[in-house]
Amino acid sequence: MLDENEIEETPIVTNWFNNKTPDEFKQAQLDDPIISQILTWKKSPEKPKWPEISHLSQHHKTYWSQWERLTVVEGILYRKWENTTTNDINLQYVLPCADRNRVLLLLHNDQLGGHLGFKRTIARIRHRFYWAGYNTSFVERWCKRCTECQKRNQPSHHTRGQMKSYIVGEPMERVSLDILGPVTRTYKGNKYVIVVTDYFTRYAEAYGVPDIEAQTVADKLLEEFICRYGLPVQIHTDQGSQFTSDLFIQMCKKLNIDKTRNSPFHPQSSGLVERLNRTIEDMISKFVPKHQKDWDQYLPYLMMAYRSSVHETLGETPCFMMMGREVRLPEGPKVKFKVVHVNRLKPFQGNMKRWYQPVGEPAQNTRFQVRNKLDREQTDHD
Repeated sequence: MLDENEIEETPIVTNWFNNKTPDEFKQAQLDDPIISQILTWKKSPEKPKWPEISHLSQHHKTYWSQWERLTVVEGILYRKWENTTTNDINLQYVLPCADRNRVLLLLHNDQLGGHLGFKRTIARIRHRFYWAGYNTSFVERWCKRCTECQKRNQPSHHTRGQMKSYIVGEPMERVSLDILGPVTRTYKGNKYVIVVTDYFTRYAEAYGVPDIEAQTVADKLLEEFICRYGLPVQIHTDQGSQFTSDLFIQMCKKLNIDKTRNSPFHPQSSGLVERLNRTIEDMISKFVPKHQKDWDQYLPYLMMAYRSSVHETLGETPCFMMMGREVRLPEGPKVKFKVVHVNRLKPFQGNMKRWYQPVGEPAQNTRFQVRNKLDREQTDHD
């Protein structure tokens, strides 16, 4: 039984990678038998002939097939990878076999990893690291065998009936607001979570609050969200008393914000934020200690993990969609990654419009898939 003054902490492994020096990265590659062989080959400008490598392992052949994309910078082996959205050429650190489990602990199990799914973990790896066969079952098997994920993750519940998609075309055009809780009261007195998410960028914020009175919700939304990101065109909520109060409605009128709400007993209308609530619950449950009284200390880190991971519907991170750039994270080596920069924000607004256009394609495909799925379920139900 824990005393109120005792705090059970979840270990953070971020410092493992931050504390490594370039010489240590170089030595780790030299200690790896496959990568050291590739480094030996790269000392010569000519690519080895097939008879010289045909008897070697599949991993040797994988690196050999990407000869032109492999480069050595200050004695460290990297792989060139082009970001199709920004046209930047990134350098992926070729990861030795001995460090792969540590990197997965960092990018999946750590607080800034957030225990997110297989696809998001793969996307995080792709931006910073590479090794032969990383995009196969290795990472997926790691995520499926994660103890915390197995405890929490459950099959999705399939809904029936026809639903209409609400299509938005720019950031902050429509924002959804919801309350998560009540949960265990923390040492700071917080018992609820106010969740705000933007429909277009999927950018999300979550704030711990002691109560859900109309004044508390309005103040938190205005001071923490609107003052930082500007006024949304529309705010969508459920029919909670704090959202239908005169105070909240008058605030929206004075700020010229269109206020909408879903139908009674029909949370599907706020499906975006409801699904986000479940993701937040899943992430918190994997880090919170047994006493559950300090979940609000983990909340900012886990929301950063969510915003900096690739969203499956968009194909980009919410941070990139909202700000036009990726946030800097403490999960990469202290060496130079980007060596070629193409079309760097000239002008910024023009590039943002260019970035938003391809993002709309996967979102549109997702809407078609959802519509077809719901139509099939409706037909089977009838």
